[in-house]
Amino acid sequence: MWNLVAVDKMDVSVNQLSGELPVSLSELQRLEYLNLSKIHLMATFPETLM
Repeated sequence: MWNLVAVDKMDVSVNQLSGELPVSLSELQRLEYLNLSKIHLMATFPETLM
């Protein structure tokens, strides 16, 4: 697994991702912007991301 703790922006929009959001996203302590538009996720957001 990668060590991405310093990521502050993530844009994974308009791609072929599907499935569930990994709970490990909540470990990105500096994440301020997350774009998940136009992808096919079938899960709820982990409360730690709200």
